Amino acid sequence: MTVIALLFGVVAHQAAANAQGPLVFNHVTVIDATGHAPKPDSAVVIAGERIIDMGEAKNLRVPKDAEVVNASGKFLIPGLCDMHVHDATSEYFGVPTDSMYRLYLANGVTCVRDSAVTITHRAQLTGAKVELEAFEANAAL
Repeated sequence: MTVIALLFGVVAHQAAANAQGPLVFNHVTVIDATGHAPKPDSAVVIAGERIIDMGEAKNLRVPKDAEVVNASGKFLIPGLCDMHVHDATSEYFGVPTDSMYRLYLANGVTCVRDSAVTITHRAQLTGAKVELEAFEANAAL
C-alpha cells in the first residue's frame, strides 16, 4: 500500500514555494484519523500554508493555476507524531540530527517529543531558534 503523508508544514511550504499556484492532490483516498471511514476519490487543495478545500474529486472545483497531482491508488493522511524519541543521542551514535529529521519527514512524522533533552538543550544542540506552543508535563505523571 502506498501512502502519501500529508505533512502539513512541509507540503504546505512546498505549495507556497510553487510559483504556479495551489497544489491539488486529486483522486486520492483521504484517511482523516478521526475514526471515520476512508474517503476514496477525494481531492485536497493546498494554498500557501493552508488546506483551503477538500471533498469528492468529481465535485471539487480545481483552481485554474493549480499544480495537480494524480494520486489515484494513493492515500493521504495527517502528519504523524512520535511521542518518544531520543534525538539528542543520535549524534553520539554518529547520525547527524538533521538526517534524523529528514528520516522522520520521509516517513510521515511531522512532530516529535524528544525524551532525552529539554527544549533549551535542543536549541543549543541544533543552533535553532525554538518557537513552541507547548504544555509542560505534569510532574506527577
